[in-house]
Amino acid sequence: GREMAGQEGRPGECIGESLTRLEALCKEQTASMDEVYAVSTEVIDIAGLFDDRMLCESAYSLCELADRQRTQGKCEWPAVVVHAEAMRLIYAAHPAPAEALKPVVAGLWKVTDRYKD
Repeated sequence: GREMAGQEGRPGECIGESLTRLEALCKEQTASMDEVYAVSTEVIDIAGLFDDRMLCESAYSLCELADRQRTQGKCEWPAVVVHAEAMRLIYAAHPAPAEALKPVVAGLWKVTDRYKD
């Protein structure tokens, strides 16, 4: 595990690195949904430690999205890109009140729910 000491106040570095990796995947669009899933799981783990609910929720939506696409044999990047952009926005807004970000997260779930089994 990473050394968490001295990172109070902002889980910054770790989440920032994960988001940067996610954005790179979105730019290249050559990765599998497995990789997208792995990066979003990372974000959930770190955001969970810092109790960042909105970032957790958005990453959870991306996990579901990647999983459903994988199950359906799809690889549709626009839906992933929307998640990556929203997660960056939520991250940048830190520490915005959850209320302000709820509509953003709700919008992500709408995208994910298009991939119902």
